[in-house]
Amino acid sequence: MNPANPVNPVAKGHLPEILSLLDPKPPPRLNAILHRNLSPCEMKLPTQLLDFPFTIENLMRLLVDGGSEPRNFTHYQIADWCLRMSNQFHDEDCEDSFEHGLSIAADVECQWDLYLANTYSLHELKDIDPDLVSIPLEWFVQWRVELTKTANKSCEATGDNVYS
Repeated sequence: MNPANPVNPVAKGHLPEILSLLDPKPPPRLNAILHRNLSPCEMKLPTQLLDFPFTIENLMRLLVDGGSEPRNFTHYQIADWCLRMSNQFHDEDCEDSFEHGLSIAADVECQWDLYLANTYSLHELKDIDPDLVSIPLEWFVQWRVELTKTANKSCEATGDNVYS
């Protein structure tokens, strides 16, 4: 690119070159999605979708379940529920405590995707049964602690201690 005559490289169709400079080895799943080799929809859906209402209380129940052994729900089911929760309220104006819960739900789903991308090859991701994959249990403990802090702060005015 000539510094005297700057050209927008994205407008010239150089986005793949720019991305390769930023991260020469993107995670395989992300790389596959970027290059349209694998869409998130190609992964098998959870055996049973969780149809709980999208509430902070249900998020807490799922975080407790996800961090325990044995579990009632797979980590994939929990991540999928968290994705649907954050998508449903993405453009909504909500109370701060609910917004924080949405942030945690989005983080659960994001960390699930990153875990898959960093742990499995593209070939493995096409063939894997995601219901059998478990992310570290400590992550659920951290999310639960974070959610508890926020819930308790929002209830200090009433003297309630929601999740202690």
